Amino acid sequence: MEKIALILIVLAIVLIPLGCAADQVGAGIREQTVILAHEEAADRVQARQFSQRANEQILAALPVVIWTMAVVLAVIGAGLGSAAIYAAIGVAVAAVAGARLRARTIALAEQTRQFPLVTYGGRRYMIYNPNTGEVVALDDERQPVPQLAAAAGATQLAGAIAREARQAGDPGGVARIVKVIEGECGDAR
Repeated sequence: MEKIALILIVLAIVLIPLGCAADQVGAGIREQTVILAHEEAADRVQARQFSQRANEQILAALPVVIWTMAVVLAVIGAGLGSAAIYAAIGVAVAAVAGARLRARTIALAEQTRQFPLVTYGGRRYMIYNPNTGEVVALDDERQPVPQLAAAAGATQLAGAIAREARQAGDPGGVARIVKVIEGECGDAR
């Protein structure tokens, strides 16, 4: 038993100073933990203040941004609106010009196979014949041109023969057109 008492005394002498030292280490760790907690709290406060200042700046700039965007959109809308108006006016002018052209178009007989004659208004009415390239004013007195009359008649006759040959399914009939135009054939059939 004495040995056990001696071991306990030695252990007490050794452990008491160690226990005091552990308190000093624990006190240092507690002190560092408290310092770190204060620094983290200060960092959070500073971050919150920075965020609040940034939000205040954004809210202060928001009306300026909204008004600027409104002006930009208004300018774009005005441009698109005026472009739409000009486009609508252009379409209306083209529609009126097309209606006037259709109203003044004189379709010739289908048997002649000629293009239509077009009258152009204004103060004078004129006729354009695309077959001959001739423009004639209807209120002018003109002398007839026999060669032009003969060419127009031959063109009408050739158109009639070509149409009939096509409908009859006779491709050889079209070959007779040249002879008819030159006056070599007396029969147009």
